[in-house]
Order: sequence, then structure tokens, then C-alpha cells
Amino acid sequence: MSSPSKTSTGAKAKLVKLGMVNFSKYKKTQLINHFQALYNALKDRMTSGALKEIPPATIELLSHRNILNHKEKGVRILVAQIWCEIFRIVAPEKVPMTSKTLKSIFSVIIQQISGLVDQEDQAQFEQRASILRVVADESISVLLIDDMMDVGEDETVVELFDALIGSLHPAHSHQILGWMGEIFCTCLSEMEDGGIPESVLDVLLRPLIKELRGDGELMLIDGEVAKVGNAPPTYRLIQMVIAHCADFLGPVIADFVNATLVGVKSGGDGLGTASSSAGAGSSASEIREYIHPLVYELHVLGKRKGLNLIASIMPNLSKQLQTEDDSIRLQTVALLGKLFCESTTMHTEHSSVLSEWLGRFLDKSSSIRKEMIVGSCLLLRAQPSLSATILPKVVDKLLDPDVDVRFQAVDKLCTVAFFDLMVLPKTAFRRLKNRMDDRRVEIATAAMIGL
Repeated sequence: MSSPSKTSTGAKAKLVKLGMVNFSKYKKTQLINHFQALYNALKDRMTSGALKEIPPATIELLSHRNILNHKEKGVRILVAQIWCEIFRIVAPEKVPMTSKTLKSIFSVIIQQISGLVDQEDQAQFEQRASILRVVADESISVLLIDDMMDVGEDETVVELFDALIGSLHPAHSHQILGWMGEIFCTCLSEMEDGGIPESVLDVLLRPLIKELRGDGELMLIDGEVAKVGNAPPTYRLIQMVIAHCADFLGPVIADFVNATLVGVKSGGDGLGTASSSAGAGSSASEIREYIHPLVYELHVLGKRKGLNLIASIMPNLSKQLQTEDDSIRLQTVALLGKLFCESTTMHTEHSSVLSEWLGRFLDKSSSIRKEMIVGSCLLLRAQPSLSATILPKVVDKLLDPDVDVRFQAVDKLCTVAFFDLMVLPKTAFRRLKNRMDDRRVEIATAAMIGL
């Protein structure tokens, strides 16, 4: 039986031999066979535990730009597999390289992760899946995060996150979904102390916004929306990641949202603790244009997972009700209406926000007053205990100077009565009946039909 020292020497000699090759003279098949042999040699080392370091000649071969950027797909896949094995076997300090070389290596690995969306070639798909598994199981992505923290460049991390999201396919197994989630969580956890760049957060949150992912809903006539199929796997993946990392990621996302809501501008781009992330408002993040849908998605996720992700956001939503921009007030009124309707405790936990929201019944914008009627009548049905607070404000809108607001009040109050006749007191019915004499025919007709 060979001694451990002889086995180690033999393994190293084999890798040295495989690393010393003039690849420019190799044809495609020869090169693939050569790299397959190198990969197998590394895999054998994993079984024997004989090799403690990778020969410099092997590292030099595998980091050569003509190898990393080889035109043959099969070669690039094998090179990515080999690098994953190297990072798996040897401590990072044993494979010294520049930041530029590390990024080039990860670019090859990321290319293979992106290729998971292509499932036509089963053999190559399995190779790529094995790369994903090793990156997840061995926390290889930590090397990339450490480099990002040292150098201050996050482009390759963004590429990795983009690749994970872009390559996920409905036909992929739960195992692949789990590996992707593990990579996300490992990277985010590693960034916790140094701060999460907004560019990374932007990629992470994008799948939550239906307007940005472009699927799942179909707009019908009159603005109605019909749901088409289930939420995409990327939506479920990001929900899973946020829920798993909620302890440190929840406050980071809340800081990002609050910085957007209050319009904070700063030169910083790292989102970490509340103090460091509140000033991240300078980036032209596309997510900022959809901040209200994002808050709603955070509410949905929190409700599903038993988390409160928007508690610290509510006060700034209240402030948005006072802004001069009609469109922002309208979005905020609609959002808060949905939040109050879908939570049994929010109206008590955030009573001051509820009070500010109800004040929008007197808003100068007729569109906002109409939205208040819609939201309040839905809230009446969801929370009948609020009837004494809400109903008088809705009934008052029966006399609103704007025709559309009066029509909305008649229509929605009749709808409330249709579902529960006892909700409306006699005074409300009398005032509804008076609308049958409204000078506008459409309002008088709606009152007659509704009653």
C-alpha cells in the first residue's frame, strides 16, 4: 500500500503534467479530453485527500485569458468546473491571484450559471447544475464578496445575481431553486457588515415588481386586471431569500424604501445599518420608480411568513400623504387602503397613519377623494368595527362638488349595503335616497338602481 506522502506526490505530479501543455496546438476534442482528465484528477484528490495545493503550472494554464475566453462552449464549461473544484479543495491563500483574474474566473462560472436556462443538451445542463451545486455547497461566492469589499467594485456580484435570476426556469427542480437561494443568502450574509450596495439590492428586489418582471398579469378593458398563471419562480426565489435573511436584510430594505420616500440624497451606495443606508438616495435605481408596489409586496411577504417588514416604513407613508405631488398622494392613498384592508391589526398599530389617511377625504384632488371612497368602502367590509369612524366621511361625499366623486360615493355605498344591509344606518339611506334627485342624471340613475 502506498504511503500518504507518495500518494500526495503522485497526485501533484499528475496535475503538474496536466498543467504543462501548449493548448494552442490542441484541437477541440483533444482540449476537452485534456481538461476532463484534469477535472477527474482533482475529483480523485477529493476522494483521497492527498493534495494540499495546486501546482502553479496548473493555475497558470487555467487562468490564461485564451482558456477563460475559449470559443468552445464545452471547454469553458470544463474550465468552470475545474475552478470550482480548485476553490473547493484549496484555501484561497493557496491560490494567489489578482482581483482582475478572480473576476475573469467568476465570469466563466457565471456564464455557466446563466446557461442553466438552456435544457436542450442534458449533459451540459448537468455539468452546469454541478457548478451551481458546488458554488452553493462550498460557499465559493464568498471569495467574490471578499474581493468586492476589498476593491469596492460590485459589477461581478451584480452579474452573479442577474445570472441566478435570469437562468431560473419553471421546469427547474426545487433542488436548483434551493441552490440558487443558498448562493443569494451566502452573498448577502457576507455583505452584512460592510453594507449591501444599492446596485445589488436593485437586482434582488426587481422580481418582486410585476411591472419590471413583465409577467403574471394581463390588462383587460376598463383597467381591470386578470391574473395569468402562478407567480414566476424568480418571485418565489426572492421571497424565500428575503424571508430567510429577514433579520438583517429586512432593515436594509426598509432603509432603502424610507430613503426613497423621504427623498434623501447622498453620495453613499452601501446599504447596511439604518444609519449607513438612509442616505442611499442618489442612485438612479429603477426600483425607486415602483416604491409603492414594492412596499405592498413586502407587506404580502411579511403576512405570509409572519414577518413585519414595513413597520418602520409606515410613518414615511404618512408623510407622503402631505406631499404636493398629486400622483404620489394618489399612489400612497391607494397603497394604504390595501394595507389597512388586508391586515386585522394595522389600523390599531398605526392609528396615526390611519387618521392621516382618512384626512384625504378632504383632499383638493377629486381623484384622491374618489380613491378614498373606494378604499374606505373596502375597509368597511373588511373591518366593520371601523364603521363609526369611516362611514360618516363616505356619506359626506354624497354632497361632494365633483360629479365623479358623488357618483363614486353612491355606487360604493350601494355596494356596501348589498353585501351587508345592516352596515348602513337609516341616515345614510336617507342621504342616498336624496341623490335620486341629483341634478346629474347618471347619479340619480345610479341611486335609483342601487336602492
